[in-house]
Amino acid sequence: DEESCQRMMFPLPAIGISGVGQIGGSIALGASKRNLAERIIAYDTNEEHIRFCREAGAVSDVMPLEALAKQCSFIILAVPPEKTVPLALEVAKNAQEGTVITDVGSIKLSIVESLKDALPESVRFIPGHPIAGGTRTGPFDAQGDIFARKLVMLTPPLGIDINDPALRVVAEFW
Repeated sequence: DEESCQRMMFPLPAIGISGVGQIGGSIALGASKRNLAERIIAYDTNEEHIRFCREAGAVSDVMPLEALAKQCSFIILAVPPEKTVPLALEVAKNAQEGTVITDVGSIKLSIVESLKDALPESVRFIPGHPIAGGTRTGPFDAQGDIFARKLVMLTPPLGIDINDPALRVVAEFW
């Protein structure tokens, strides 16, 4: 809800990242280096990605998606666009009131339309697309400063005010 979003200030107690490939791994490294959260919690189905991110110090905890959703009020979906909607719905089932979810995919309209009326009112989805990255996949080329001096396009659903607390949290994160 709006009041919960307004209380979000960095560093957060925990940031959740689902998908720690190149983009998600870079987000984890950057958030860690910039002290944006006390804990960076990751979920990924690829054990090699998880192991690499742990060893690199990019994440402090790894847990199932349900547990991540219960512990994090700010969650980044760093997965291919076709996985964003089902993942957002799964996160929302277990999310705290006031949780803000964002993504990093390049496709927006179909995702925004699919989630428009599907998420509980207590969970906010603010889509984003960082204009950074490379051609390789996986966290092995992750860089904590990959987003420095880069654009991030935020594409909130129609009707969101520029001063909306959830939008401000995502903008402040980037």
